[in-house]
Amino acid sequence: MPGEDAEPRGRGPSTYVQLWSPLSGSGETARDPAALAGPGSPESAVWRRRRLRLSVRPGWSFHVEPHVSVSAFLEFHFTASLDAVEERLLRRPAECVRMAEVRSQRPSFCRVSFDPSPSSHFYYPLSHPMIPNIPPVNILSPAAASSPSPFPEKSEKLVMEETAYEEIERDFQEVLSELTGDKSLERFRVEYEKLHAVMKKSYDNEKRLMAKCRELNAEIVVNSAKVATALKLSQDDQTTITSLKKEIEKAWKMVDSAYDKEQKAKETILALKEEIVNLSKLVEQGSGLSMDQDSNIRDLLKFKEEVTKERDQLLSEVVKLREALAQTTEQQQEMERSREEAEQTISQFQQEIQQHQNEALRETRKKEKLEKELKQIQTDMDTRQTEIKALQEYVQKSKEELQKLEQQLKEQKILNERAAKELEQLQTRNAKLQQENEQRSLICEQLSQENQQKALELKAKEEEVHQMRLDIGKLNKIREQIHKKLHQIEGQKGEVEQHKETLKNQILGLEREVEASKKQAELDKKAMDELLRERDLLNKNMLKAVSATQKQIDLVKLHEQAKRNLEEEIQNYKEEAQKQRKIIFQLEKERDRYINEASDLTQKVSHSSMVWVEHRHILSDCHVSDCHTLLQR
Repeated sequence: MPGEDAEPRGRGPSTYVQLWSPLSGSGETARDPAALAGPGSPESAVWRRRRLRLSVRPGWSFHVEPHVSVSAFLEFHFTASLDAVEERLLRRPAECVRMAEVRSQRPSFCRVSFDPSPSSHFYYPLSHPMIPNIPPVNILSPAAASSPSPFPEKSEKLVMEETAYEEIERDFQEVLSELTGDKSLERFRVEYEKLHAVMKKSYDNEKRLMAKCRELNAEIVVNSAKVATALKLSQDDQTTITSLKKEIEKAWKMVDSAYDKEQKAKETILALKEEIVNLSKLVEQGSGLSMDQDSNIRDLLKFKEEVTKERDQLLSEVVKLREALAQTTEQQQEMERSREEAEQTISQFQQEIQQHQNEALRETRKKEKLEKELKQIQTDMDTRQTEIKALQEYVQKSKEELQKLEQQLKEQKILNERAAKELEQLQTRNAKLQQENEQRSLICEQLSQENQQKALELKAKEEEVHQMRLDIGKLNKIREQIHKKLHQIEGQKGEVEQHKETLKNQILGLEREVEASKKQAELDKKAMDELLRERDLLNKNMLKAVSATQKQIDLVKLHEQAKRNLEEEIQNYKEEAQKQRKIIFQLEKERDRYINEASDLTQKVSHSSMVWVEHRHILSDCHVSDCHTLLQR
């Protein structure tokens, strides 16, 4: 590759860019540089040993400007020109080598501009040296490349300030070397050194403020990431809250269905009551009951038992649903509280970020103000330097004139009076110069006072920086508190899950107990069926022995007794239902009471059946004795 023997210039850690142009000697006209460095041409930019290959045309001067990354704050700049090697281009058009230096920390990519077409920019990658042959990131034509780089002004400004500061340092050293030999200008030298010290201090403070601004920007980025994570957590909490709301709505629907079933059971009980009233009226009217009516009564009793069982089941389901509803409402309240806390933390973070951004803006404004003041001081110093140089020249001239006068006094004694007059004039001029020097010293004192004021302002700014550090410490403490709150929420979540598991186990135990009670009720039902069958047999025997009137009287008594029992049971059921609505947690006690009442009912039914059998036996014995007496008669 041409130009490999060229040595790079510069000092310190550098990244080198090699620029070359393989041109033909056919005398082609100048074209746009973008066409020569396009991605499809063989002269496209590639990387070899941190060097950039770029096609240029003779007579074009160029410069490379940086694209500074916001997160890395890269700063580099170099300029070069092909005007100096234009003669070489004309003699050797096939080869042109020009080495340029890029002082940089870690460059990302650079922009190359050409003087004939300033809007033609080329964007080339500055990647790792171990990756060869990387194509250009973006090559813009003059029409499409009108947008400037994002931060070229800042980087150019910083580089220009550094170069200007170095020039001022060199000028200062030169002026000091000139002033050290002359004792009459010692006072100017001291004041000049003071001014330079103040300027150097202000420049160092400006650098520190820039570093602080960069740190604040990095902290703003970190805080924005924290805010994003907090927002994500709040969104997750919102999804859990919506799922819990759906579960609550489902539980309410189940409660409504259970309530509807309970209302239907109440309606059936009322219908049974009305039917019992109708039957009692029929009994009072004295009409005899047939076998069909007796079977209807038995069916009604069975239906009543089934309705009571269904009611008990519905009550148990209502209790379960209410417990589940209470759990879900508690969970929803906890999630709402956690969401509110997360929203408060997010708002705090946003306020803190806004404060940091405002502080960064204030710092940038102060920096710009200091830059303006520094430029003003530099201009004042330049004017003072020109004045000092003029004074030095005038003093030198006066010395030369004095020497000439001394020589004339030695050679020409006749012209003593004229020389004395000229000497008096020179003395008056010297007095004027001394007065001017005194005025200059007063001006320097004023400048020193202004510099002291600037030093006080810089001290105040340092105090503001210290206050910012304290605020950053407070932010770190707030972050630790937020982490602690998150750990507490996770612990509460585990406790809620454990409580949920215990409630599930309790529900399973209650379901087992309900199944056992159902089985016991089925056994009781079977026993009742057997007793009813025995009662039917006894009724058949009794019908053979007892007359119709006696049977009606007995049946009336039996129906009245059944009516009273049913009314008492219905009243008890109403009271129990009201108690269950008010006191949900006493479900087990009520279930035991229902079991006891069921056993009492079975005992009553068995006792009534036994009394019925004894009564039928007595009646049958009486009927047989009456038959014997009739036969004897």
